[in-house]
Amino acid sequence: MKRQYWALLFVAVFALIAWRGILWTPGHVYQNWDRVPTPFPEEMRQVADISKHAWASKYDMGAPGAFSGITRWFDIVTRDLGSYIGGPVIVRWEGPVYALVGAGGIVALCRLLGLGLAPSMLAAMLYAFNPRQFSMTVAGHVEESGFVLALLPWVLTLLSRAAGTPSWRRFFGLSLTAGLLGALACSASPFGIVFYGSFTFFLA
Repeated sequence: MKRQYWALLFVAVFALIAWRGILWTPGHVYQNWDRVPTPFPEEMRQVADISKHAWASKYDMGAPGAFSGITRWFDIVTRDLGSYIGGPVIVRWEGPVYALVGAGGIVALCRLLGLGLAPSMLAAMLYAFNPRQFSMTVAGHVEESGFVLALLPWVLTLLSRAAGTPSWRRFFGLSLTAGLLGALACSASPFGIVFYGSFTFFLA
Protein backbone atom coordinates (compact mmCIF):
# COMPACT_ATOMS: atom_id res chain seq x y z
CA MET A 1 0.00 0.00 0.00
CA LYS A 2 1.34 3.43 -0.91
CA ARG A 3 2.34 5.65 1.99
CA GLN A 4 -0.39 8.23 1.35
CA TYR A 5 -3.05 5.54 1.71
CA TRP A 6 -1.69 4.58 5.12
CA ALA A 7 -2.03 8.20 6.18
CA LEU A 8 -5.64 8.38 4.95
CA LEU A 9 -6.49 5.06 6.61
CA PHE A 10 -5.19 6.42 9.91
CA VAL A 11 -7.28 9.60 9.49
CA ALA A 12 -10.39 7.57 8.62
CA VAL A 13 -10.05 5.33 11.70
CA PHE A 14 -9.46 8.34 13.94
CA ALA A 15 -12.52 10.08 12.44
CA LEU A 16 -14.76 7.08 13.15
CA ILE A 17 -13.54 7.04 16.75
CA ALA A 18 -13.81 10.80 17.21
CA TRP A 19 -17.37 11.02 15.85
CA ARG A 20 -18.60 7.75 17.37
CA GLY A 21 -21.07 9.53 19.67
CA ILE A 22 -22.78 11.12 16.65
CA LEU A 23 -22.43 8.30 14.11
CA TRP A 24 -24.11 5.56 16.12
CA THR A 25 -26.82 7.53 17.95
CA PRO A 26 -30.30 6.49 16.77
CA GLY A 27 -32.74 9.05 15.36
CA HIS A 28 -31.92 12.53 14.10
CA VAL A 29 -28.99 14.15 15.87
CA TYR A 30 -29.23 17.81 16.86
CA GLN A 31 -26.09 19.40 18.26
CA ASN A 32 -27.61 22.84 18.79
CA TRP A 33 -29.84 25.43 17.17
CA ASP A 34 -27.18 26.41 14.60
CA ARG A 35 -27.07 23.06 12.83
CA VAL A 36 -28.79 23.39 9.45
CA PRO A 37 -29.33 19.75 8.25
CA THR A 38 -32.95 19.02 9.11
CA PRO A 39 -34.81 15.70 9.38
CA PHE A 40 -36.99 16.17 6.31
CA PRO A 41 -35.99 16.79 2.66
CA GLU A 42 -38.48 19.61 2.14
CA GLU A 43 -37.02 21.52 5.09
CA MET A 44 -33.52 21.26 3.59
CA ARG A 45 -34.78 22.58 0.27
CA GLN A 46 -36.45 25.51 2.04
CA VAL A 47 -33.13 26.42 3.67
CA ALA A 48 -31.48 26.27 0.24
CA ASP A 49 -34.12 28.63 -1.17
CA ILE A 50 -32.79 31.51 0.94
CA SER A 51 -29.92 32.17 -1.48
CA LYS A 52 -32.39 32.61 -4.34
CA HIS A 53 -33.88 35.80 -2.94
CA ALA A 54 -32.81 39.13 -1.44
CA TRP A 55 -35.44 38.74 1.29
CA ALA A 56 -35.50 35.67 3.55
CA SER A 57 -39.10 35.23 4.70
CA LYS A 58 -38.50 32.01 6.70
CA TYR A 59 -36.24 33.42 9.43
CA ASP A 60 -36.83 35.97 12.19
CA MET A 61 -40.27 36.89 10.82
CA GLY A 62 -38.52 37.98 7.62
CA ALA A 63 -35.06 39.44 7.16
CA PRO A 64 -32.80 40.65 4.34
CA GLY A 65 -30.54 37.92 2.99
CA ALA A 66 -27.21 39.70 3.42
CA PHE A 67 -25.29 37.05 1.47
CA SER A 68 -28.04 35.98 -0.91
CA GLY A 69 -26.63 34.87 -4.22
CA ILE A 70 -23.11 34.31 -2.88
CA THR A 71 -24.06 30.97 -1.35
CA ARG A 72 -26.19 29.72 -4.24
CA TRP A 73 -23.82 27.02 -5.52
CA PHE A 74 -23.05 25.85 -2.00
CA ASP A 75 -26.79 25.53 -1.34
CA ILE A 76 -27.30 23.58 -4.56
CA VAL A 77 -24.55 21.08 -3.72
CA THR A 78 -25.08 20.61 0.02
CA ARG A 79 -28.77 21.33 0.55
CA ASP A 80 -30.71 20.85 -2.68
CA LEU A 81 -28.76 17.72 -3.64
CA GLY A 82 -28.21 16.81 -0.01
CA SER A 83 -31.96 16.66 0.56
CA TYR A 84 -32.01 13.43 -1.47
CA ILE A 85 -29.46 11.89 0.88
CA GLY A 86 -31.32 13.06 3.96
CA GLY A 87 -30.52 15.29 6.92
CA PRO A 88 -30.08 12.41 9.40
CA VAL A 89 -27.31 10.95 7.21
CA ILE A 90 -25.63 14.28 6.48
CA VAL A 91 -25.59 15.48 10.08
CA ARG A 92 -23.75 12.32 11.09
CA TRP A 93 -21.31 11.88 8.24
CA GLU A 94 -20.44 15.37 7.00
CA GLY A 95 -17.81 15.89 9.72
CA PRO A 96 -15.86 12.65 9.09
CA VAL A 97 -16.23 12.98 5.30
CA TYR A 98 -15.02 16.59 5.30
CA ALA A 99 -12.09 15.59 7.51
CA LEU A 100 -11.09 12.71 5.23
CA VAL A 101 -11.41 14.73 1.99
CA GLY A 102 -9.41 17.63 3.46
CA ALA A 103 -6.77 15.24 4.80
CA GLY A 104 -6.53 13.66 1.35
CA GLY A 105 -5.76 17.06 -0.13
CA ILE A 106 -3.09 17.69 2.49
CA VAL A 107 -1.49 14.30 1.82
CA ALA A 108 -1.49 15.02 -1.92
CA LEU A 109 0.13 18.39 -1.27
CA CYS A 110 2.73 16.80 1.02
CA ARG A 111 3.52 14.23 -1.66
CA LEU A 112 3.99 17.05 -4.16
CA LEU A 113 6.44 18.65 -1.73
CA GLY A 114 8.38 15.39 -1.39
CA LEU A 115 7.50 14.74 2.25
CA GLY A 116 7.48 11.25 3.73
CA LEU A 117 4.79 9.27 5.54
CA ALA A 118 5.32 10.64 9.06
CA PRO A 119 5.17 14.38 8.21
CA SER A 120 2.30 13.75 5.78
CA MET A 121 0.31 11.94 8.45
CA LEU A 122 1.06 14.63 11.03
CA ALA A 123 0.03 17.41 8.67
CA ALA A 124 -3.18 15.58 7.70
CA MET A 125 -4.15 14.97 11.34
CA LEU A 126 -3.44 18.55 12.39
CA TYR A 127 -5.44 19.88 9.46
CA ALA A 128 -8.43 17.55 9.74
CA PHE A 129 -8.76 17.56 13.53
CA ASN A 130 -7.65 21.03 14.58
CA PRO A 131 -9.45 22.39 17.68
CA ARG A 132 -11.40 24.99 15.73
CA GLN A 133 -12.89 22.43 13.38
CA PHE A 134 -13.77 20.13 16.25
CA SER A 135 -15.52 22.98 18.06
CA MET A 136 -17.47 23.81 14.89
CA THR A 137 -18.79 20.24 14.84
CA VAL A 138 -20.54 20.93 18.13
CA ALA A 139 -21.16 24.68 17.89
CA GLY A 140 -22.47 24.72 14.33
CA HIS A 141 -21.27 25.97 10.96
CA VAL A 142 -19.24 22.83 10.28
CA GLU A 143 -21.45 22.50 7.23
CA GLU A 144 -19.87 25.62 5.73
CA SER A 145 -16.40 25.67 7.27
CA GLY A 146 -15.86 21.93 6.86
CA PHE A 147 -16.91 22.16 3.21
CA VAL A 148 -14.36 24.90 2.55
CA LEU A 149 -11.54 23.22 4.47
CA ALA A 150 -12.18 19.98 2.57
CA LEU A 151 -11.73 21.73 -0.79
CA LEU A 152 -8.88 24.16 -0.15
CA PRO A 153 -5.97 21.68 0.01
CA TRP A 154 -7.04 20.35 -3.38
CA VAL A 155 -7.14 23.89 -4.77
CA LEU A 156 -3.58 24.46 -3.55
CA THR A 157 -2.43 21.09 -4.93
CA LEU A 158 -3.92 21.85 -8.34
CA LEU A 159 -2.38 25.33 -8.44
CA SER A 160 1.01 23.93 -7.41
CA ARG A 161 0.84 21.27 -10.12
CA ALA A 162 -0.23 23.88 -12.67
CA ALA A 163 2.75 26.05 -11.79
CA GLY A 164 5.15 23.15 -12.31
CA THR A 165 3.85 21.67 -15.54
CA PRO A 166 5.57 22.39 -18.88
CA SER A 167 2.37 21.68 -20.84
CA TRP A 168 0.14 24.68 -21.63
CA ARG A 169 -2.88 22.41 -22.03
CA ARG A 170 -2.27 20.82 -18.66
CA PHE A 171 -1.61 24.24 -17.13
CA PHE A 172 -4.97 25.60 -18.28
CA GLY A 173 -6.81 22.42 -17.30
CA LEU A 174 -5.37 22.39 -13.78
CA SER A 175 -5.86 26.14 -13.35
CA LEU A 176 -9.48 25.96 -14.52
CA THR A 177 -10.24 23.07 -12.17
CA ALA A 178 -8.60 24.93 -9.27
CA GLY A 179 -10.60 28.05 -10.12
CA LEU A 180 -13.90 26.17 -10.20
CA LEU A 181 -13.17 24.46 -6.88
CA GLY A 182 -12.10 27.78 -5.40
CA ALA A 183 -15.31 29.44 -6.57
CA LEU A 184 -17.33 26.62 -5.02
CA ALA A 185 -15.40 27.07 -1.76
CA CYS A 186 -16.05 30.83 -1.81
CA SER A 187 -19.77 30.17 -2.15
CA ALA A 188 -19.85 28.64 1.33
CA SER A 189 -20.69 31.97 3.01
CA PRO A 190 -18.04 34.43 4.29
CA PHE A 191 -16.16 31.45 5.74
CA GLY A 192 -15.28 30.38 2.23
CA ILE A 193 -14.16 33.81 1.06
CA VAL A 194 -11.93 34.41 4.09
CA PHE A 195 -10.40 30.92 4.10
CA TYR A 196 -9.82 30.91 0.34
CA GLY A 197 -8.14 34.32 0.43
CA SER A 198 -5.94 33.32 3.37
CA PHE A 199 -4.80 30.00 1.88
CA THR A 200 -4.08 31.31 -1.60
CA PHE A 201 -2.25 34.35 -0.17
CA PHE A 202 0.27 32.12 1.61
CA LEU A 203 0.70 30.01 -1.54
CA ALA A 204 1.52 33.12 -3.53
